Formats: sequence, structure tokens, C-alpha cells
Amino acid sequence: HREAALREVSMFLNGAADKLKREQEQRKAELQRRHVSEQRAAAVAETAARARDDLEKAERHELRMREAEERVVLERIMANNEGVSWEARLSGVRSDAAVVKGIRNRADDKVTLPQSSWRALQNAGAASAERGHLFFEIAVVDGAEDGATKNTIRTHAAVLGFDGVEGEVGLPSSLLAQLGVGTSLLARGDEKQNEEETTDETMLDADADAFASAFGASSSTDVLVSYRRLPKGTHCVLQPLDQSFQHELAVAEGVDLRSLLETAMTKRCTLTVGDDVFVTTSEN
Repeated sequence: HREAALREVSMFLNGAADKLKREQEQRKAELQRRHVSEQRAAAVAETAARARDDLEKAERHELRMREAEERVVLERIMANNEGVSWEARLSGVRSDAAVVKGIRNRADDKVTLPQSSWRALQNAGAASAERGHLFFEIAVVDGAEDGATKNTIRTHAAVLGFDGVEGEVGLPSSLLAQLGVGTSLLARGDEKQNEEETTDETMLDADADAFASAFGASSSTDVLVSYRRLPKGTHCVLQPLDQSFQHELAVAEGVDLRSLLETAMTKRCTLTVGDDVFVTTSEN
């Protein structure tokens, strides 16, 4: 009986020892798995942190480069403007003031500014007889959520007068089209316009609206108007946007392409790289 009891005790102890060993091995394996999982998570977190750091460094570098480019551009503008700086954010609206006043030559890119702009330009030293005609850059700037510039559409213009509405800049339909803004908005001075206006103006508005519509235009937009001294142009190169300009018009009877282009250019005071020049004929 004693031997049987000892065997039972031995078997119980051996079983308990085996169970303890298995539990210890399971705990060890679990600790190893946890350790591996923690190492993997730490590696992923470290990789993500490095990626964030690299992205932030790239963004800071891009910002510094953009700021450096902007400084270079500003320095060049200030040098060209002979130290004069003036700009204003205004609401761009359609204006047919030149048509109402009977001005046809050099009228497609003449804007109307408020009286306050004239005073500000005088204070800035831009409005003086020595400086001659006043020219401006007209820009529409789309900003991203973080304030960075996404896209800028810009062109240039001369000034028709300083009798506009405060807070607004009156823009001819062709200039609105350059900025991607529709011309369907009621123009300032439309109520005075002669109903017997030439078909050229009507066709130009239609072309301008079609051009603006193609770029998702609206009827008005906020624009940045900045004083610029512009050099006198010596020549320009125009690229037709439609094959018909070179093919159909070139062989059309009574159509002189050179005369058409020269006539189109006499309607402008300025020309900006990237501008679209609208050309109309008696047959559209």
C-alpha cells in the first residue's frame, strides 16, 4: 500500500510539474509574441514618424523655395516699378464704360478704378507726369486651405478712368474672359448704351462668354490689382487656337489675316504672355 501511495504521489507531482512547465512555456511564448508585436509596432511608428519628418522637411523646403522665388519676383517688380508699390483687392465686375464713351481703339483692356485708387496711387508716387501712362496687373488667385497659392490667372491692363464704384474694378468683357470670368453680369453703364451697337461687340461678348464658360467661369470675382511699369512692346508671336484660323480664313475671299490681327492689336494697350486675342470678321 505504501508503494502504491508513493507512486500516486509521484504521478501527481510529475503531472503538476509537467503542467507548470507547459504553462511556463506558454507564458514564455506569449511574452515572445508580445515582444515581437511591440517591436513591429515600434518599427511601424518609427517609420511613420520618419515619413512625417521627411514630409515636414520637404514642405518647409518648398515653402522656403517659394518664399525665395516670391522675394526675387518682388525685387524684380520693385526694380521695374522704380520703388513704387501699390495694390488693392477689389471686386471685378463687367464694365462697358469705354463703349458708352465711344472709345474703340485701345479699349479692350482698359479698366475703371474708384477715386480712392487715384489718391492711393498719388500717395505711392505712381501717378505723375514723368511716369506716363498707368498700367496694372490684374490677377485672380486661388488659395488652398493652408493659404498656399494653387493657381494664379493674370493679365495686364491700362486705366480708362477713376470714376468707378468704390470697392470695385470695372473690367471689359474681353479682360473678364482672360481671367475666366463670365461676361453675362449687367455691365456698369449698360442702361446708357446705344441699342445700335455694332455686331463686332456682340460677337466678342459671345466668344468671351464661351471662353470663360469653358473654364468654369462665374459672373464676377475678387481680383488683385497691382501697379506695374510695362516696357514698350517691339513684337509678339500669336499661336492660333483653332485650325480654321489658318485654313478657312486664309482662303476665304476678302479676308486679310494680317489686317485682322493688326486690327485686333489696336484694341489693346497691353499684351501678356498667355493672353487670348479674340479676332472677329464681318462674317463672325
